[in-house]
Amino acid sequence: MNFTEEDKKKMKIAFSLIIISVIISVISVFLDNNSSNSAVDKIAKELGEKYYKNALYDTLASNGTSLLGLLKSDGYKVNLQTLLEDNEDYVSYFVSDNQTCDLESSYIVIYPKKPYKEGSYKIKNYLDCE
Repeated sequence: MNFTEEDKKKMKIAFSLIIISVIISVISVFLDNNSSNSAVDKIAKELGEKYYKNALYDTLASNGTSLLGLLKSDGYKVNLQTLLEDNEDYVSYFVSDNQTCDLESSYIVIYPKKPYKEGSYKIKNYLDCE
């Protein structure tokens, strides 16, 4: 079958548009999943902050900052199940129709930072969500 130069240009344009549409679809699906995860990440960090400020910091700081210093490299691991014990209103963020996180295997790690004050820490999330 012989195609004219005009036909070849039209096919290239049509093929390019199809490829672009597929790429845009894949990107939009990826961004939708990430926005959901970023909301869950934010809530997990908020729960970690509450846990650090209301429970962990007072317990460890009462013995001086040396205990907090010991945790600076390895951190303090807390699973979501523990974080949600006193925060049952937040369970729906982690277990819903859209997404389910394993509350036992999902966790945060709190890393105290110098000068080891109540607001001196970093939190990393390790969430096992589908």
